[in-house]
Amino acid sequence: MRSASIAAALAVVLASSIANGDTFSFTRSDKLVEKEHSVEITLRRDHALIEVERSVYNGGERPDQAIFDIINSTELVATGLRTRGMVDGKPVWFEGELMEAEAAAEKYRELTGVGGYYPKDPALLSWREQGHLALQVFPCMPREVKKVAYTLVAPMTYENGKYVLSVGGMGTEDVVPTGTVKASNGKVTMEGEKPATTFELKDTLRFEQSVPVFGHVHGRLASVPISKDKALAGFHFDVAPRLGEVPDKARIVVLIDRSHSMSDSAKSGSTAAASAYLSQFTGSDVKASVLAFSRDVEQVTKGFAPIAEAKEALADATLDGKNGSELGVALKRAADLLAAAPDGAARRIVLFTDLETRKSLTPEIARKSVAAGTVLHVVTANEGSPSLERDDEDWWATVPRATGGLLWVASATADDDSSKEMSTVFEELARPRRLDHVKLTAPGLEETIEELTLSEGEGIERHLVATRAMTSATLKGELWSKPIEKTLTPDVEYGRLRAALVFGTDLMSGLDEKEMMTLARFGRVVSPVTSYLAIEPGVRPSTEGLEEGFGDGGGGRGEGIGLGSIGTIGHGAGSGTPPDYEGLLREALAKGKKSCDVARATVTAESTLDEIVEVSVTIHDESDAAKKRSCLSEAAWQVRLPIQFATVSHRTTTAKL
Repeated sequence: MRSASIAAALAVVLASSIANGDTFSFTRSDKLVEKEHSVEITLRRDHALIEVERSVYNGGERPDQAIFDIINSTELVATGLRTRGMVDGKPVWFEGELMEAEAAAEKYRELTGVGGYYPKDPALLSWREQGHLALQVFPCMPREVKKVAYTLVAPMTYENGKYVLSVGGMGTEDVVPTGTVKASNGKVTMEGEKPATTFELKDTLRFEQSVPVFGHVHGRLASVPISKDKALAGFHFDVAPRLGEVPDKARIVVLIDRSHSMSDSAKSGSTAAASAYLSQFTGSDVKASVLAFSRDVEQVTKGFAPIAEAKEALADATLDGKNGSELGVALKRAADLLAAAPDGAARRIVLFTDLETRKSLTPEIARKSVAAGTVLHVVTANEGSPSLERDDEDWWATVPRATGGLLWVASATADDDSSKEMSTVFEELARPRRLDHVKLTAPGLEETIEELTLSEGEGIERHLVATRAMTSATLKGELWSKPIEKTLTPDVEYGRLRAALVFGTDLMSGLDEKEMMTLARFGRVVSPVTSYLAIEPGVRPSTEGLEEGFGDGGGGRGEGIGLGSIGTIGHGAGSGTPPDYEGLLREALAKGKKSCDVARATVTAESTLDEIVEVSVTIHDESDAAKKRSCLSEAAWQVRLPIQFATVSHRTTTAKL
């Protein structure tokens, strides 16, 4: 769909393709059309890079301006802009520079105007509102294709052990984008299947990335200073897709309480649960011994038997009630059997009982019967729908917990219709599948996060503006009863990512303009206070600029050249007050000056972004100048430059101390 309209005196002709979200407009002629729209998606575990390239063709007689209103999901942000020009007959991409929004808009207006200067050809990517960007490109020369590209960043969620991105609905009605997808590592699926080489992004698509995982928990922490008493903080902890494996080589002893106190329901539930447990072991070197106990211990299998034989013997066993519940004796017999287990074999005991035993047989006494290196689970079961829940409050829980195992309360059935559910539920007796008693702590985190349960493949994340730096974040929990702890420390690149992504969250509304500028420059992102301006060597005649008023989008909020929905920081126009780099360097060197006993000195530091690459020190003291110079030089090399330096690609700063 294409249309044109003429406004009053300074007429601006606009034509639009309105569909999935984006709108394409021209300034002079409807012969300027969008031809191609390609999207390359790279999944990078907790975020995705989306490289977008768009091509327009001008079939008119004069240079024209292309205007894109880019509508995305609100959480997507833009972190780069490139415009393609020709140098010596070869195509060259020119990178955009992040600028204060109003300064970028004024520069674009200047470069696209009529004048006698050597022309430069710009592209401007600016903010309208969350999920809405404006891209202006001039000139699009007659009978030529003009290409421009921009980078979007999208957060990914962690679900069922995979990182998930849902994206789509891009492009206009006339030009639907063609997409490709790849993963920085691991595997990627699209809508649950292997992605096609190329695909259309007209509708929303779901991408999933599976990555190699090392350890039980992994994650990242961001802590970015905003001001003296504010910091952007955030973390995500992701639990591994699988927290453990069923051993391929194991010796297992199953103990069934046959005492009188065990009801028929308890015995039926116990044997059904034991059978489901044994079915989990499919390795070639796994054997099990089944024992029934009361006052004494009786063999159900003759020693260790293959799993299939052990299950058959268990099913055929007659467990008539007897007196006595000698848990200690049963555990001692199991320990004796496991003493002969081959090297490298996992040693497991599962004790099915109602825990009704003599008072003198305390948990402390029973615990002594379990040999080191053996994992013991104690299960109180009844017949019923499949379920398995840990019980850490009973005083008998201390016995299995001392071995890394747990006390469980279970319900089980031998009904064939429930076999699949039984297998799923009782898999957790064979391998751990969740973290329990999870507690998260972090400086600046006011929320209390404790007593959580995180199943394998689940994650938790928090993002906030804190009153102080979040110097660490720690997750503690239990894997069965084994303590698990993971501590994160700030990751600079994740901090940069979150500084960008904050402009796609509700946290943005709590920032003033100065705070936005700090985060936007660090995150290198288009925001209400920043825009990208890409400039290539000019190809148009200087008399072919845009007349005053053209390309302003008709005026009004969010429609002018490159301006966001709010103004600039602390001034009516211009680029704001630059940081006091000398003061920042002086402050960073204060500790070193004191420790080196220096009275007066001059330090010059060359930096690329926030990294020091060269240091020069002049000591003005009269004594021990050489020694002090060496000391202060070393101190300077140890300095971590403040965040303000990260917005400048290269500079030299001199500080007098």
